[in-house]
Amino acid sequence: MALLTDPAPGAESVLEARAVTKLYGGLRAVADVSFTVRPGEILGIAGPNGAGKTTLFDTISGPAVASSGAIVLTGKSIGNAKIHERCRLGR
Repeated sequence: MALLTDPAPGAESVLEARAVTKLYGGLRAVADVSFTVRPGEILGIAGPNGAGKTTLFDTISGPAVASSGAIVLTGKSIGNAKIHERCRLGR
């Protein structure tokens, strides 16, 4: 079992979603989602079927492009980065 320590106060974020929205035509699959993950933290996303969890993951990892908002990995905006570029940044 791995034990995680609490993040240091003021620690820089590893991953941030800032007001991320994903639209498919008139359907809003993800609406204004924001969160910050700091070193040592684990974030869980829960919701019923059709709530947008997979779409949010796809928007962060690259197969889908956010309609608005920003995704930031270790201080760098990755919203327009290709999937392979995002993978290299996450090493």
